[in-house]
Amino acid sequence: MDYDTLTRKAQNKGHMRILLLFTLWNFYIHGTNGIVGYDCGSANLNTTLSLLNVEDCNIPMTEPQVPKTYIQLLQLSKFESIEIKQCKVSINRFMYYCGMHSHISTVQNAQADYILDTTSSQCR
Repeated sequence: MDYDTLTRKAQNKGHMRILLLFTLWNFYIHGTNGIVGYDCGSANLNTTLSLLNVEDCNIPMTEPQVPKTYIQLLQLSKFESIEIKQCKVSINRFMYYCGMHSHISTVQNAQADYILDTTSSQCR
């Protein structure tokens, strides 16, 4: 055997060891179901992978076709009309006090504005 043949055999053994270690490492990781490899050097289906003669893969890129569809959603809205009667009483109040000789004056915080709530019977 010449030197080149021995070198190739040693390289093949080295590649086989790397492949074996890689395979064992993948099986050690939980959830590994298998190894998928592609050999783009041939169109035939094969079950072996060459680590020495790997050629470039020219996989054609495919553009996804996305059709545009315009739709109009028609939906009946559920509503009912009801008649409401509402009564509110607005109160604006001033407080005064009577003084001597018919004089009047306002007290502190004499003005009060508020809305008085009424019941339905008071509203009729």
